Amino acid sequence: MRFYLEDGYPRLDVEQEKQLVSEFLQFDVQSGEYNINLFLNSCKKVASKEIAEWDGTGNAFTITIKADSVTIENAYTYDELHLSSIAEFEWYLKQWERLITTGEEFTIESPFK
Repeated sequence: MRFYLEDGYPRLDVEQEKQLVSEFLQFDVQSGEYNINLFLNSCKKVASKEIAEWDGTGNAFTITIKADSVTIENAYTYDELHLSSIAEFEWYLKQWERLITTGEEFTIESPFK
């Protein structure tokens, strides 16, 4: 997959089955480190059992974080993607953070299948 900037905006080229991750990052997380930290902190709280689950709706997506999965749902089309772990969701957020903080484009393989 390829993380890159287009006209100064972060983008992610990803296989079709993970397209909702790309759309979520572009439309809800955008270039905001605040948003990344909000989601990463929520992941930590669920993973540590501080809370049972977390959900929130942004510009276009609802995110539900549970101990064993993360669901990304488009609030308009109701398309859903289920990631098999919190770690996978965190991995995408950290790659996005890398792109927006460094401004350097990169290609990387996901360690999750």
